[in-house]
Amino acid sequence: MEALYQVLDFATTETEELNNVLGKFYAEATPKFSEKRGKEMSTAQSKEYHKNSMKNIRAAINRHIHDLDRDIDIVRDKEFRKANETLDGKLKKNLEKGLSRPTKHKKIITMNDLEKINSYLYSSDDPIILRFRVWYNIAMHFVTRGIEFHQQLR
Repeated sequence: MEALYQVLDFATTETEELNNVLGKFYAEATPKFSEKRGKEMSTAQSKEYHKNSMKNIRAAINRHIHDLDRDIDIVRDKEFRKANETLDGKLKKNLEKGLSRPTKHKKIITMNDLEKINSYLYSSDDPIILRFRVWYNIAMHFVTRGIEFHQQLR
């Protein structure tokens, strides 16, 4: 991670410094402007990340730190309270200013469509269809967070 024009080494950076850098990052992080973003939302909203994006960025950084065998959790550890309060405050401020966009949920799959999917998945012993059947069963019975889990199944 590049912070304040310096490269930040997650493997060796002290907890206190990491807390400070993350707090500054959460406060200042903005997406690059694109034509698509400009068309889909107001100009002010296009300059801010969606709340789920910010939380996913934090989770990705946390996973990276765990992959480096560091025994810290930037989401739950009290040493990172300041950074997390900064993130929570920014998200709350965006909500108050009307910059927070609602989450767009997908339509619920109808029972008729679920029956068609089941019929297809149980119609053959083809290995590829079997793989889809396993993925479908895992998703239907164990997934509670939608897309976050589906990306891990790839």
